[in-house]
Amino acid sequence: MKRRQNTEIIKQSINNKKKLLITTFEDLSNELIYEIFDYFDYFFIYEIFSKFNLRFQSLSINSSLVLKINLSLTSKSIFQNYYKSIINPNIKRIISLNITKYFLDYFSINLFSSLQCLIIYQIQSDKICQLINHLNCLPNFSSVSLYSSDYFENENSIYLSIFRLSKLKFCKLTFPSGGQRIPLPLATDQCQTLERLILNGQVRLDQLISILSYAPKLYHLSCEYLYGS
Repeated sequence: MKRRQNTEIIKQSINNKKKLLITTFEDLSNELIYEIFDYFDYFFIYEIFSKFNLRFQSLSINSSLVLKINLSLTSKSIFQNYYKSIINPNIKRIISLNITKYFLDYFSINLFSSLQCLIIYQIQSDKICQLINHLNCLPNFSSVSLYSSDYFENENSIYLSIFRLSKLKFCKLTFPSGGQRIPLPLATDQCQTLERLILNGQVRLDQLISILSYAPKLYHLSCEYLYGS
């Protein structure tokens, strides 16, 4: 009888310990929650956590939280709502933007003083140089991915503008084929920070050789279609 009682006590003790080991999301520290937030787009965080409870409301709108914004699949009407409620009030906290060209109708990109990474779709090639000139004003900007809606008519101007970005480490250019290609002159001023370059489009061999002269620290190069001799 006594042995059975001891067995029951041991089982109960084990069950209690198991219960203590179960951790819910709400039990996590603020620091760990912020690390989890770092993997998600801010609109997802805002929609899920701002209505959860007071603690998570506070965490999701905390002014120290840097924001990553993905609007690439967002309709214009939804974007306009986000623009008023989230983007405009937090413009200096945004470090990453994933957008389409109509976003630029509402903002000048140089207002995003903390921006580090930009991905933009459907941008017209004749707007790229102006955009890059604005990026040059941002002190911590280091990554750009541009998906052009038409072929590069001013290809060399685009490359030269990109190589003037003083802290750029990553660049991805996606563009349709077409237009005449005039070789870029060999570099006199180099981009000392560029490490990764991805060219999704047709590139002549002599053009690629010239491009490489601008990026002496490059360690990763990808070119979708290389032609010429």
